Amino acid sequence: MTMFYSCSTYPRISAKQEGINPVFEPYVESYRILIGEDSHEDRFENLNINFSKLEGSVIGRCWWLANGGYEIEIDSTWWYLSMFNQHEREFVMYHELEHCIRYRLHTDRVRKIHNFTSFLDEIGYYIGFVEKKEYLKDGCPASLMHSTTLSDECRHKHYRYYMEEIIEWDN
Repeated sequence: MTMFYSCSTYPRISAKQEGINPVFEPYVESYRILIGEDSHEDRFENLNINFSKLEGSVIGRCWWLANGGYEIEIDSTWWYLSMFNQHEREFVMYHELEHCIRYRLHTDRVRKIHNFTSFLDEIGYYIGFVEKKEYLKDGCPASLMHSTTLSDECRHKHYRYYMEEIIEWDN
């Protein structure tokens, strides 16, 4: 089962809270090692990560700040409820860090019907004749940057795949 969530990236003038909450520091350090210790060093200096009460189904949000910094807000209720699932926390943190540090956006295919050909394409996706590029063959999202949280099954089954995506991605 895939659990849906939302995260979003918006510009904002300044951080609500400066600094990185100590709870998040281990995730930031493991992410830095994953992408290369010196990679994007200046972006880490301007990073703020804190708890917040986010609206609706939003569990994480990256803000690009007017001063060149970044702020990640993580929903405190979701964090508490996911306390027994360290992999889920890790994946959400890496997802938000990818938004802020490497400016990555969601990879979901935007389904807009512009003409008859795109209508046929959409029908093909719907009935399964055309493979959905945003999913692997087993139905798991094809990217950590998909707009849904990865199920426990997908995280365990494709852990190496998702970590390699982060390591190999180059902006």
